[in-house]
Amino acid sequence: MTIVLAVLAGCGLLAAAGAALYRALKHRHYKDTQYHKVTGNTRRDLINDVSKQSEYLIYSALRSYEESGARFLFNTYIPKAKGGTTEIDVLMITNRGIFVFESKSRYGWIEGSDTEKEWSQFLFRKDGTLIRNRIYNPVRQNHGHIAHLRKLIGGDVKMWSVIVFSDKTDIDRIKVSYPDTYVTKECDLAKVVGNIFWNAKRNITERDITSIYFKLYQYAKVSDSEKEKHIEDIKHRYLSGKKLKGKKKVK
Repeated sequence: MTIVLAVLAGCGLLAAAGAALYRALKHRHYKDTQYHKVTGNTRRDLINDVSKQSEYLIYSALRSYEESGARFLFNTYIPKAKGGTTEIDVLMITNRGIFVFESKSRYGWIEGSDTEKEWSQFLFRKDGTLIRNRIYNPVRQNHGHIAHLRKLIGGDVKMWSVIVFSDKTDIDRIKVSYPDTYVTKECDLAKVVGNIFWNAKRNITERDITSIYFKLYQYAKVSDSEKEKHIEDIKHRYLSGKKLKGKKKVK
């Protein structure tokens, strides 16, 4: 089933991802949200960090699922069987299963398919030069996250992979055919998840949700040294010169 959702209706109006963030941060109950309780991030942290903004916007778009018993985790460092960790940006554990979100704060337009190892990001410089950046295929990246997550929690819990790009990104040239895999933009996220959630059968109980949440919670509260080690592992694997090759001018 091919699922690439680049629904433009409403996206223009919601160039308000910024406005949505502003409204959310102005909300006097911000400190009571699952996001703040799990991450400890302050409003200032969000304002100064684009990746944190993207994670919070995912949560903000979906927090109504808390009414159905959903639990959220952020920046969860899942251990790998052979050592090291893999970081999941946002997890939403529901009675239908687990949504695994990979957030990508990108600009310009993206081209790629699930069969390719790398995708291309195209941007124009101020002088009109077209630049191509190569990025690791986020569909493969998130499927790796899910594989490690399955090994950790065991059982037969339904999982969905959702790649979320910024509203400033053109994703029309992305082709994905993997099952239970979705590529969308922030402004369409609530609609995409709603279509999945309300068409899926209940897969786990409220007790299961709580059990999975507390099993994974410890991995969302890792130390700064563990986070630094994770980053160093990524640099060693991907920035050693043999995988990601940086920018290219395109004539």
